[in-house]
Amino acid sequence: MPLRVTNAFEPHDPGTLIDDQPATTPAVEIVTGLNVFALELFEQDMVGAKGYDAAILEVLTRHKVRIVSKVSNANTITHYVDSSLKVLRRVEKDLTDRYPSAQVSSRAVAMASAVGRDLEGLAVLSRGLNALAAAGLEAIGATQGPRPVDVQFILERTALAPGIKALHGALIEQATQPLAQVA
Repeated sequence: MPLRVTNAFEPHDPGTLIDDQPATTPAVEIVTGLNVFALELFEQDMVGAKGYDAAILEVLTRHKVRIVSKVSNANTITHYVDSSLKVLRRVEKDLTDRYPSAQVSSRAVAMASAVGRDLEGLAVLSRGLNALAAAGLEAIGATQGPRPVDVQFILERTALAPGIKALHGALIEQATQPLAQVA
């Protein structure tokens, strides 16, 4: 079922249509955001060891915590989660009990996402980071997967509204042409 997202303050703007049709041209179609927590497990001995991610997922599932996104490297796994602080503290305790030598922490952050059906060739990650910097905002993190449909920017919670505005200005309001066409 198609969904049209409109701006109540700009009734003349047709908004964004979300449906199952393929994109006719690459474009960022919407910039949105969400307050989340960054739940981080750092364990120096994690390198090459299996089971850490599965254990974290088991604890998050048991506590019914909604995972929004995840990033990892050799010795750190960070889940961006939508949860109450009370439940998150229980998750931290369970993970600390299971991995006593690990550093388990959480931090209140926000995630701004640039989303489109096809972002191929638009350099959304680098253009988004530049837009945030130009607005005097610092990204705590940023990620995009190989499927070119969204880019996520991790910000301080107080920077979410101005971050969305900066990203919208750079990625939607300005011409969003593939880099090969920008002269």
